[in-house]
Formats: sequence, structure tokens, C-alpha cells
Amino acid sequence: MKANPGKLNFGSGGPGSPTHLMYEMLEEAVPGIKATHIPFKGAIEAVTALVGGEIDFQFALPGASIEFIKSGKLRPLSFTGVKRFAGMPDLPTTAEAGAPGFKAEPWGGLMLPAKASDALVNAFSEATFAAVNSAEVTQLVDRMGSIKSPRHSPAEFADDIGKELVQQQAIVKRLGMVNN
Repeated sequence: MKANPGKLNFGSGGPGSPTHLMYEMLEEAVPGIKATHIPFKGAIEAVTALVGGEIDFQFALPGASIEFIKSGKLRPLSFTGVKRFAGMPDLPTTAEAGAPGFKAEPWGGLMLPAKASDALVNAFSEATFAAVNSAEVTQLVDRMGSIKSPRHSPAEFADDIGKELVQQQAIVKRLGMVNN
């Protein structure tokens, strides 16, 4: 990518999607690289394009790519988390693979309306934690190639989201995807 800027292309789930922003974060971590963005309507469409040879690479989310990895149709190069993925212990992190400080950990979470009472939020948090840690959900998460985060309070989760938004808003602004 350094020798031939823009020659390789990468797919994403669309402009501003997590997989698009992951690549943009990689450009920040490894100065001098440049690839051409090919946006798709969603993450699964981008993975399908990668398997079909329409694009050169992408940051693929586990749920959209794990079966293609298991079948040998995709080859993972790195894991975007801070620590190596237990399901593929020989796979380096992206930081270990040459992008110092790189970390992108897409997440999912359950939300309630902002006006929900603290009692409801806490009760919902407790019930959700119990459900997520059931044997069935744990097996599903493992099978899909995902990881479960350590338990966070609703306030800690909100703080994590806020920090991530600041980082992503800076990238979106740099790309000119929003009006000031």
C-alpha cells in the first residue's frame, strides 16, 4: 500500500461503518499507506465480495466472516483487539502485525430510553448480565468467533461509548463526511 498508494481496494459495510472506520484508523497507525474504499450496503455483502475476489481486503466482523475462515475461503491476517483472540491464538493482533497502538473492538450493547429510571436500568443490567453469561449464549458467542467483554456498569458502558465516539467523530470529520 505504501509502494502503490490506492492500488489495493478494501471493502466495508458502508461509509462511516465500523469496518470503514477501522481501515481509517489503520491509516493513522501506519503513516503512508493508502487503499481505495469500496463501500457495500452491509458487512455481509463486503465479506461476500472479498470471498468472490471483487475486493482485495477488509476488516471483517466475526459474525460475517467466521464460517468463511473455518472453510478456508478467507485467511485472517490479524485480530483488531488489544489481546489475541483465544479462538485463534497464533493470529497476531493488528498492533503486533505492524500497526503500533492499533485497537478496534466493535461492540454490541442493549440500550434503554434515556428517561428510564435508575432502578429499571440496574434491573435490566442484572438480567442482561445473567442472560449473556448463560451456557447457550456463551456457546453462541464462541461459535461466532466473538468475545464477551468483562462486566461493566451502565455508567462505565456509557463512558466507553463516549470515548469511542470522540475518536470516530474525529475520523469522520477528517474524511469530510459531516458538515461543521
